[in-house]
Amino acid sequence: SPAVAPLLPPSARMQVDKRSLIDLGILPDASGAWPLIGLLDHTHSRAGLDALKGQLANPLGDATEIRRRQQLLRALPTALMHVQWTPLVALSRDVDAFLDSNYVVFPEARVDAALFMVRHRDIVEYLEARLATVSQLLEVCASIRDRLRGLEGDAAFAEILAALNDAVDQPLRGALRRAESSGATRRLALCALDREVRTDARDTLRHLLRMMHRLDAFASLAVAAARPGFTYPTVHAAQWSLLGVRHPLLERGVPNDVQVADDERVMFLTGPNMAGKSTLLRAIGIIVHFAHIGLPVPAADAQV
Repeated sequence: SPAVAPLLPPSARMQVDKRSLIDLGILPDASGAWPLIGLLDHTHSRAGLDALKGQLANPLGDATEIRRRQQLLRALPTALMHVQWTPLVALSRDVDAFLDSNYVVFPEARVDAALFMVRHRDIVEYLEARLATVSQLLEVCASIRDRLRGLEGDAAFAEILAALNDAVDQPLRGALRRAESSGATRRLALCALDREVRTDARDTLRHLLRMMHRLDAFASLAVAAARPGFTYPTVHAAQWSLLGVRHPLLERGVPNDVQVADDERVMFLTGPNMAGKSTLLRAIGIIVHFAHIGLPVPAADAQV
């Protein structure tokens, strides 16, 4: 399932089960009910949403990686401020469909190419339009790469940067740009690159599309991180202290302090029925999980 696909090696992840994430409202249940959807989901596509669920189901387990994720989520809104997500999603969808298409690959030999253009005008027009779309996608990705240049993050974000570099720096991008500006021979120049796009570069482009969906998920987390009233937790090896804890869905919830000393492993939570014990436990679970995916948490101060 895309919701639980691992993004990092086991040594870099905190282990968590899907049932707990559903009970806490961090992932949707089988019926689609998702209590925290308004806080967490700011994606722009279905594939981006699937990538977000994968991020949520794969919390980080290393303090250094968590701090890197926090720094990244602080920086991403500025870096992605001018990204036009709607055209980017449309380009990604069209390129994905083109890579899946079963149209005959445009012939390489000059005579065969000339005959193909005469006999299969509809196919040639389709190939010309789709190859131009691939070129546009690579140019948009080049712009995004430039905006993200210099940003650091955890291993999952590093893979996005690597995919952008691989796709943007490959000779195919330059060849497509030259073909698009070749004037009267534009159609033939573009179609001549069909085999390179749909065979040689297919895996690179597929991986780029997956990483664009993951970037959509990171952008969604960055929007969630900017929510007012949340605090970035300080991550320690052992210390654990939460001040002013509240459930993120309760705007007027009563804040509570929860502290566990280094030599303590058990805490008794008591109170009458309907006093809010389960709500506090869920709030603690959400805070711990949010901290491990790099998000700020609903507390006045958090040492996790």
